[in-house]
Amino acid sequence: MLALIAKITAFPVLALLFRVRTHGYRPALKGPAIIVYNHISRVDAIIISHVFSHKKIRFMAKKEIFRRPINAFLSRLIGMYPADGTESSVKLLSAGKTIAITPEGTRSADSTKPFHTGAVLISMRSGVPIYPVRIRQPFSFFSRTEISFGNPVFFETPKDQSLSHELLSDCSEKLRQYMLTL
Repeated sequence: MLALIAKITAFPVLALLFRVRTHGYRPALKGPAIIVYNHISRVDAIIISHVFSHKKIRFMAKKEIFRRPINAFLSRLIGMYPADGTESSVKLLSAGKTIAITPEGTRSADSTKPFHTGAVLISMRSGVPIYPVRIRQPFSFFSRTEISFGNPVFFETPKDQSLSHELLSDCSEKLRQYMLTL
């Protein structure tokens, strides 16, 4: 309930402070989905929530955030969950939820860092597509921020069920290269 109140009151203010311009077809996200976006500032999750305001999104966050009780409480309150392997993400997707992941694992101004393999692994294990989103300019007050949406990316589990690190790395790199074209 508190998250809903925050969303209703914060979004008009955010729309004034951060002028977001979108490119590409913004997916409707009916059913479970994995949003993968580049992480360039501390307010990315807020803006991604705003752009997909029709959908409640659970954001994967580094588990260190959840070590202090007050941080853990506030993080869970706004929809974050700790990155503790793929099981919690697959469970959320199985329940029809939408999750958001920053595959670089940390903030990066230019999106050139290699992607971790977690998003692809979660997609393969759950059968849920990845919706790539690229943020082009860092957020700063009263400046325009460009956000581009890519087409959904489907990663199929190999017939022999072998999910080697090499396969996951290759797929993650293909996803990164695709996102750089957005």
